[in-house]
Amino acid sequence: MGMTPEEFVGIVKKHDDFVHRRTGGVRADLSNQDLSGLKLPKINLEHAKLTGAKFRKCVLAGANFKFADLFGADFTDANASGATFERADLRGAQFQGANLKGANLSDADLRPGALLAAHKRGSNANFSDAQLEDSDMHDAKLDQAEFKNASMKRINLSGSAMHGCNLRGADLSGANLSMARLKDANLMGSILRRRTWGTP
Repeated sequence: MGMTPEEFVGIVKKHDDFVHRRTGGVRADLSNQDLSGLKLPKINLEHAKLTGAKFRKCVLAGANFKFADLFGADFTDANASGATFERADLRGAQFQGANLKGANLSDADLRPGALLAAHKRGSNANFSDAQLEDSDMHDAKLDQAEFKNASMKRINLSGSAMHGCNLRGADLSGANLSMARLKDANLMGSILRRRTWGTP
C-alpha cells in the first residue's frame, strides 16, 4: 500500500463524511492503490474512485461499492460475500476465485475495459472459478465476461446483457436467466438444472 495506515483511515473517514454529506467530507480517490490482503469488512466506498485498485485476497464481506468507479480493479481471491456493487463501473474488473456469495452486482457495468498501464491484464471482466451462489446480477452489462467453471447456483441474471460470455463449465443450477441476452455465449459443459429461461 502506497500510504500509511493512518493516511488510509483518514481517507476512508473523510469519504464516509462525503457520502453522508457532512462538513469536511472528501470523495476517496484510491486509484491504483494496492490494498491486497487487508481486512475491510463492511467498509463504505460508495461513489469512491478506485480505478485500477488491487483488492486481492481482501476481506470485503458486506462492503459497499455502490456507484464506485472500479474500472480495471482486481478482486482476485477476495472475500466479497454479501457486498454490493450496484451500478458500479466494473469494466475489465478481475474476480477470479473470489467469493461473491449473495453479492449485489445489479445494473453494474462489466463490459470489456483495460487500463493502459496494465498491458498483461485481460480486458474482459473475469469471474473464472468464482463463487457466485445467490448473487444478483439482474440488468448487468456482462458482454464477453468470463465465468469459466464459476459456481453460479441460484444467481439472478434476469435482463442481463451477456453477449459472447464464456460460461464453459459454470454451474447455473437454479439460475434465473429470464430475459437475459445470451447471443454467442459459450455454454459448453455448463450445468443448467432447474434454471429459468425467458425470451428477450
